[in-house]
Amino acid sequence: MVVSSVSFESLHVSWTEPTNCSPTDYIVTYELTFLDQCLEISDQLMNRTISNTTLTIDGLEAFSTYSINVFGRVNGVMGEPRTGDGTTGEEGN
Repeated sequence: MVVSSVSFESLHVSWTEPTNCSPTDYIVTYELTFLDQCLEISDQLMNRTISNTTLTIDGLEAFSTYSINVFGRVNGVMGEPRTGDGTTGEEGN
């Protein structure tokens, strides 16, 4: 899984489809873990359901770190997550 900063309020997440099965969709969860790179925080867990292997998450806090999990789902059963962290850019840069 690759997580990259798009802007001060967006992250782009991409991953490869599993080779042993073809998920019908993916559940992507994300949670703010460090606000402004100095305040550890446990924010509300957010999620999105999508059918492709890329997602741009908008409306995030600037210069902050998010924990991201991607679960493939086949017939309603979620597989093991792919995990990663991403940090948004600084506002004004």
